[in-house]
Amino acid sequence: MESDSGQTPTPSSHIDLLLRNAYLLDIKSLELLYYYMCHTSATLGDPQIFRDVVPPLGFKYDCVMRMILSITARHLARLKPDQRGYYHRLAEDYAAAAFPEVTAMLAQLSEENSQALYYATVLISLSSFARDPSPGNILLDAEEDEVSWWSLMRGVKIVISTIGIKNLRTEASQALLCGSSTWNEPKLSVLSVPPLVLHWEKPLTEIEQLVDETCAVEESIHRPALAHLKECYRKLFMLGGPEVDDEQIPSIIYGWLYVLKDDFVQSIERREAVPLVLLGYYAVLLQQLEHYWFMKGWSLQVVNGVYAILGDSHRHFLTWPLEQVGPIWSGL
Repeated sequence: MESDSGQTPTPSSHIDLLLRNAYLLDIKSLELLYYYMCHTSATLGDPQIFRDVVPPLGFKYDCVMRMILSITARHLARLKPDQRGYYHRLAEDYAAAAFPEVTAMLAQLSEENSQALYYATVLISLSSFARDPSPGNILLDAEEDEVSWWSLMRGVKIVISTIGIKNLRTEASQALLCGSSTWNEPKLSVLSVPPLVLHWEKPLTEIEQLVDETCAVEESIHRPALAHLKECYRKLFMLGGPEVDDEQIPSIIYGWLYVLKDDFVQSIERREAVPLVLLGYYAVLLQQLEHYWFMKGWSLQVVNGVYAILGDSHRHFLTWPLEQVGPIWSGL
């Protein structure tokens, strides 16, 4: 129904939503959102997903919008070193404001809010990569004043295990039908360097011997992680190039972390040598993702963090990963 002025009144529920979000999109936030739409959205993965699917969710769910602004502030912290501290603080503030709603939504996960919750938790995970980690952050464990990436990833795992990745992808595909972006340029290449042929078989055979010597067959929690790690190496570093398409490479690399069992992570927290060595070898896989701005430096961060924790009797097992990733930090 139209009013006397010929305009259709805004439903009260929409007015309430606008009032609730008025504080969120001030000039500073609008500048970040503009930068996200023009630049950051094309650097996080599938540009169509992050530009056409995620922002509309942000207009409905505060936590998604706040994480959009948070990841964009992280991006600008990399691009504007002279304002690095300012943008990192901004990112922290937006993320801290998003967490309570994400936590509440996880307790009430449904098909209706699953898409928003999935991308909110994905952005939280990516933003955690983009922040400046403490020296002791090795992804699966961190220092007391910092939350590890593994802990933040739990939100993504809860959504996927409850809703299913196929259902989430179907919803995203349906949302793309309503998108307005036209992408003619090629997607960002997954590898930062031409495909490598690494002679990884011998070093990983030595690690397999370490597992055999250290762990009883019936008690080992490390053999599945080792087998999966070897499979990742085989897919990515075979003679003649990777067995998989470039677009599959991130999911293969992140997948090793994703399927780790809690008891394996707990053995990392207990500073056990074998799982730490396996994590050191995982750093070589991480290096293949460092063309993404938020992943830069993480391979060296992990392998040096592991090296610092290991005792002298096991540090030599990291010789090969360090040769691939880079030098040991001074002072270690």
